[in-house]
Amino acid sequence: MSTTQYTRLGNGREIAYRTIVVAGGPDFVFVPSGTMPIEVLEEDPMMARFLRTLGRYGTVHAIERPGIGASDPLDPDVDYSDQLIDACVAVLDDLEVGAAWFVGGVGHGVSFVRLNARRADRLAGAALINPVRHAVERNRVDEVLGRDEQSFGDVMRALAPSRWDDPTYQTWYDRAGRLGASAAAARAFYAAVTASGDAYLRNPDVITDERRVLVIHREDNQRVSVEDAQWWVDQFPGGELLRVEGDDLTIEAPDSGALADTIGTFATGTRLAPTEDRPLVGVLFADLVGSTVRASEAGDASWRAVLDRFETRAAAAVEEQGGTVIKHTGDGMLATCSTASRALEAATQVRRVAADLGLDVRIGVHVGEVEVRGDDIGGIAVHLAARVMDRADAGQIVMTSTVVQSTIGGRWQVRAIGATDLKGIPDAWELYELI
Repeated sequence: MSTTQYTRLGNGREIAYRTIVVAGGPDFVFVPSGTMPIEVLEEDPMMARFLRTLGRYGTVHAIERPGIGASDPLDPDVDYSDQLIDACVAVLDDLEVGAAWFVGGVGHGVSFVRLNARRADRLAGAALINPVRHAVERNRVDEVLGRDEQSFGDVMRALAPSRWDDPTYQTWYDRAGRLGASAAAARAFYAAVTASGDAYLRNPDVITDERRVLVIHREDNQRVSVEDAQWWVDQFPGGELLRVEGDDLTIEAPDSGALADTIGTFATGTRLAPTEDRPLVGVLFADLVGSTVRASEAGDASWRAVLDRFETRAAAAVEEQGGTVIKHTGDGMLATCSTASRALEAATQVRRVAADLGLDVRIGVHVGEVEVRGDDIGGIAVHLAARVMDRADAGQIVMTSTVVQSTIGGRWQVRAIGATDLKGIPDAWELYELI
């Protein structure tokens, strides 16, 4: 993860920023939405995908806006958009960058328009994703900042409907909110953004300098109409509207990589060929033992109820380790974790869940690179984990030597099973049982 740096404004206040990706091509300045701090951006896989993909087209910087996270508080006597413009120019000066592409969503339309009108020399172009015409809904903000969980859940289901049922995303977003601003700081921030937006609507800037600006509108989102999106396009002489499928207002959605590709192509005029995405992860395969017999004894309805309880609790166990359930496999599951130790911890918890329900489960664990295929994964590492699971007996957690090597020095104790031929996998593999 890159280091946070600081630059100072003319009024003496400090602005934090990070250079996330260094590459050839143009400079992109990413401005997060809401009270999202820059320190946690890459902790969410879909936000990380957006930033990494954009980084294939140029160097990516992220700005910590005035009043958020590691930057100094807002100046209450200066318009918010003017403060953000000053922050952006100060960061470019610190980086010795002449002009950059600015990328942001939701509430940054006014700031980008004013940057175009007042400091066009520093704006190479811009991309706005689902920009709202009115910055915030005041009553709803007060409810959310007043710790009204129902209101907060309703807001987030409207902003990120494809992700809000994911506990891992909820945990990340909640943590980001706490790190970004206290309730009092958030109220001040949203009040300043709203006042700036209202002032602009009363007296819009007249732009004569033409800069290429792409406004991306997800057609099924619940907050921004296509008319609002077109209104923002009309503010820029060089504005273009792109309508895409999707119902999320947030950038960190399943199509985040495709959005970044679109923005990078718009900025450079060249669409890059997809790169192979092969993350190194802990792969966990679990399978309930004797499920066919149990189903025939209990009946379909009763067995389905047992399976539902196992799937729900096992998925929660994986997610507690920061892992992801890729899919359920009838009587089992395929999941990934970021490290071998997390995969082993998840495996022990899944085994405990099964025991609590009176079930036996066998689990195989491997560490290797996987091929990402949308919401699924594939590759030799996945096949290997499945074959390792096949070698496990009821209640056993069996792993490959790569897992053992990855956890040397940790608390895990293992017993060698020996070299084993695995169907469809080249060479014999040393397998171990967790004890």
